[in-house]
Amino acid sequence: MGTDHQGVFSVRPFFIVFLVVDITDRLSLTNLLVGCLRKLKGVLL
Repeated sequence: MGTDHQGVFSVRPFFIVFLVVDITDRLSLTNLLVGCLRKLKGVLL
């Protein structure tokens, strides 16, 4: 039982880091897309 609890606790920080990286990755991707769209608008208009 003790080993199971330790395994869960050792995995959790990695999971949180993965979530944070995933969220920031998506935010930066959306920012890149918005920037590209604005450049296209500037070229078209």
